[in-house]
Amino acid sequence: MVGGTKIIAEDLGVFNPNVKKLLEETGYPGMKIIEFAFSGDRFNEHLPHMYDRNCVVYGGTHDNETLAGYFKPEKRQWWELQYIADYLGAAHQTEVVDKVFRTAYGSVASVVIFQVQDVLKLDNDARMNTPGTVGGNWQWRMTPGQLKDQHRDTLSWLVDTYGRF
Repeated sequence: MVGGTKIIAEDLGVFNPNVKKLLEETGYPGMKIIEFAFSGDRFNEHLPHMYDRNCVVYGGTHDNETLAGYFKPEKRQWWELQYIADYLGAAHQTEVVDKVFRTAYGSVASVVIFQVQDVLKLDNDARMNTPGTVGGNWQWRMTPGQLKDQHRDTLSWLVDTYGRF
């Protein structure tokens, strides 16, 4: 904390030794993005088994695709799909988003944050922002009643199961 302000160091997916050093010196938590994890590198720092406790894990950021959009089979190489399935323990593509949630909540990360679009399992039509584009960004809105009791119950179960009170 600086003053009364809590700081999370944003990770834009680019490894920078100076940022790593700053995080170590200040104790600020780093940011891990699940969507950056499945490059095929088994030591990718965004893979949950590589996290340390002093980090915040996100499914993606406002600049990323939704989880449902990102993990669509037609968008991934066969080897990525196989690694994703193996890593998450997903027997079928329809399980991937749920397994991402469970894997993140079960990690050692101190905080887990998902966008509501991911909780709702929405495709990229609900994406917030597409970098480098003009227009059409920041327009998605959740409609009344879209977030249901089943969503709350699933998140509550994950919080309870993994002791994230």
